Amino acid sequence: MASALQATRLLKQRSHWYEALANAKQAVHLLPLVNNHSLSCEDQQNVVSRFAGLAADACLLFLRAGDNTFEALELLELACGVIMGLAD
Repeated sequence: MASALQATRLLKQRSHWYEALANAKQAVHLLPLVNNHSLSCEDQQNVVSRFAGLAADACLLFLRAGDNTFEALELLELACGVIMGLAD
């Protein structure tokens, strides 16, 4: 996950919007696997804080790439669900 976040940021800096978007989408979909209920509350908070901004970056990339804004909102909802502990 950390590598995906770093790769997304590097691609974004180089204006490789589509590649960065593909990477960010995959990383956001992995968030529920990383932040699972078997972790302690403190560990879950640590995981969420390490990947703060990932969903916002993905949303920005959707807009930059001129891609589906509805899917951008879905990714934001997924990330919010992970933060709130609602996503499986």
